[in-house]
Amino acid sequence: MKKSEVTRGRIIEATMVTLQEKGIQALTLEEVARRAEVSKGGLLYHFKSKEDLLKGTILAQKEQDRLRYEALLEQGMGKLEAFVVIFEELHASRIKGKSPLDPETLLFLLTLFDADDAFASDIKEQMKLYFEEICDSVDPVESMIIRYALDGFMMSQHFGLPILDAAQQGQFMDRLKERARKIDQETEQGKR
Repeated sequence: MKKSEVTRGRIIEATMVTLQEKGIQALTLEEVARRAEVSKGGLLYHFKSKEDLLKGTILAQKEQDRLRYEALLEQGMGKLEAFVVIFEELHASRIKGKSPLDPETLLFLLTLFDADDAFASDIKEQMKLYFEEICDSVDPVESMIIRYALDGFMMSQHFGLPILDAAQQGQFMDRLKERARKIDQETEQGKR
């Protein structure tokens, strides 16, 4: 890995840690540079602004999710179950500390999507292709039921709405994984 890739990775990691610990209000280029142990000029070489930094962080997270998804598929997991497992892993990382997508951060990112049509279009297209792949390989209605259940769960969490207690959250995820696994198995059997 090139030195510039390593530096970029440290900057993105520092961004995530800052968001988790302090929220969007404390996310400054100076704070991220300090945490990443790079000069502000070094940070600006990779990301021209706070908005570019957030976009880069979002894209890096999406790439990590894609690689994790592919790894789960290679391990023999079905597409829909892999989708639920990735969501569960992201949820588990969020509850360990402050969510990087607290309501304030989420609203900022929505504004960012609104202000940059090209970036928003790229992300939407990636998501569309991802969900089309899942829906094409399993019952599309069942896959959307699971997706919408997870979307609602995530939004409730982000906006601090009443959600299930920790044990019930575990049961919720277990049931969704079980349902996804069953759908994946039925799909696989239908192909034979």
